[in-house]
Amino acid sequence: MKTPESATVDNVQPISESKAIRVPVVLRNPLGLHMRPAAAFAKTAGRFQSAIMVFKGQRAANGKSFTNLLMLAAGPGTELIVEADGPDASEACRVLAEILGSTSPDGHESHGH
Repeated sequence: MKTPESATVDNVQPISESKAIRVPVVLRNPLGLHMRPAAAFAKTAGRFQSAIMVFKGQRAANGKSFTNLLMLAAGPGTELIVEADGPDASEACRVLAEILGSTSPDGHESHGH
């Protein structure tokens, strides 16, 4: 008789292969993911070593690509998933989720960030 562990080994990726972190965030900018917050997001994402992806439903965008982000056509109130995979994934998700959750026009809160 197979143990549950041996039955699922084929479906499990080794932990060391991927350390991707996924964070859901609701887009709070009243204009959605328009040019300024998309530019701020891509510029900030570019500072991280991790690969950054943003998901809207079944669509995915490279978080370091301004044009990819605009192609998501994400309006206000849209739930997005920020995914980071790399050595600074946790910090990247925290900072980038903050940009998407911001209500300011350029994607940054006004309290000193």
